[in-house]
Amino acid sequence: MKFTTEALSDRLLRIRCPGRVFAYLVLGDERAMLIDTGLGCGDLSAYVRTLTDLPVTVFLTHGHLDHAGGLVGFSDVWLHPADRAMLENDSLDARYDYTASSLAPGETVDRSEFLPGYTGPTHDLLPGKVFPLGGTSVEAVALPGHTDGMLAAYILPDRALLLGDGLNSATFFFLGNSSVSEYKEVLQALLPYAEKTDAALYSHPHNYGGKEIIAEGVASCEDILAGRDDHIPLPMGEARGVEIFASKAQTAEGRNADGTAANIFYRPDQAR
Repeated sequence: MKFTTEALSDRLLRIRCPGRVFAYLVLGDERAMLIDTGLGCGDLSAYVRTLTDLPVTVFLTHGHLDHAGGLVGFSDVWLHPADRAMLENDSLDARYDYTASSLAPGETVDRSEFLPGYTGPTHDLLPGKVFPLGGTSVEAVALPGHTDGMLAAYILPDRALLLGDGLNSATFFFLGNSSVSEYKEVLQALLPYAEKTDAALYSHPHNYGGKEIIAEGVASCEDILAGRDDHIPLPMGEARGVEIFASKAQTAEGRNADGTAANIFYRPDQAR
């Protein structure tokens, strides 16, 4: 399987990794920043070297295996400390199984294509940290909910906000420990970024929505707390042994039936 690249601008590249997950490469005049690293299927560090000869800093939005699985070959790695344990519990078998279950029709993957887990150090990546790269910058923005250490990335001069798995059209909020009321406060604090954002970016190709998704997320939280969301039971809950509900009804194509983009998948105990 191979990596492919799409240029979103002269300084911002989107890399599609095996397993239907995106990494983003931000090119400055002095340094480059790689945001997330996919599942470790194939040598991403070698691929990035074909795109830039600048020194590369890695910004992990969170510690899940499909975002932090391709760290081997990188040395300057930043991650919120709340998600550090996920790296320590890395499993090549789990990354292989995830990738195999995410393949498009006709795609195949071999276990031998996977790199081992990362055992190097990480720097503490906290909200408010700004990385000047020379002519461009990346800021870490708090977005806990999907995980306790989830971060968004605000990219200049593109005025792009990478929401990743933290808020999207199928937000796996049920994987985290936060309550909906706590998440609502997080999204409200994110609203000022919508005013200075031109494009919202995501970590998986099935996600969609513009910067208005932040206000929609706040409204969805309010609906859940008031008991007026669509409260659609999801089959994935049965496989996990818990009840999981979608805040919005979806069409057969996976779009919200009411035309919005934000959709929060939550457990009943989080609706407080």
